[in-house]
Amino acid sequence: MSDNKLKASKDAARRILIVDDNRPWAETLKLRLEEVADYEICIESDSRRAVTVGREFRPHCVLLDIQMPCLDGGDVAARYGRDPDLRHIPIAFLTGMLTEKEANARRKDQHGQVFFPKMVNIPDLVKFIETVK
Repeated sequence: MSDNKLKASKDAARRILIVDDNRPWAETLKLRLEEVADYEICIESDSRRAVTVGREFRPHCVLLDIQMPCLDGGDVAARYGRDPDLRHIPIAFLTGMLTEKEANARRKDQHGQVFFPKMVNIPDLVKFIETVK
């Protein structure tokens, strides 16, 4: 985590926390998002640290992998939901288990969860990021 900034910048339009155990993939997503907007992005590869990093970084939203060792995305989301400081932060699940077509068909599931395929359409993801408070 030493190469990531944990202090929120007042200049960044949005702070985004990416939680994914595949660091190279997360770095690629970070670069793609930074190409299109002024985002401050923090990557956490260890799902066990996702809550601590969320409290320190104060993201506007979390992009959360579903399948990870130790704690999966559902476990991390549940911990965010139980934390009074984090429960308001929107979470978008990123998964390799859905195609773009499947994700579009169920962008939000019956519980209000938002899903994107790992082969994410960046404009769709930016639209989600820009609509969260």
